[in-house]
Amino acid sequence: GVYEIADGDIIKTGYTAVVVNNNEMIEKSNIIVIGDGNGDGVVNGKDLIRLKKQLLNCDAVEHAEYVDYNGDGVINNDDVSYIASMI
Repeated sequence: GVYEIADGDIIKTGYTAVVVNNNEMIEKSNIIVIGDGNGDGVVNGKDLIRLKKQLLNCDAVEHAEYVDYNGDGVINNDDVSYIASMI
């Protein structure tokens, strides 16, 4: 469904925001909450633990575009440190 964003609404990773003027779509954007490695819309210890485990196990990092803070294309401890500073 379509609804207007009100004060206090939580916009999560994976949502799509659409700007409409006179019933005409002007802009459409996918929402990414930086640091939200598990896509639940909240940056917290769960994201930090998940990313750290993935790095320690040399696993592919899911949702890498959400946790690559410096945009260098590499997920590493610099990104982990940034998440830690956010929570």
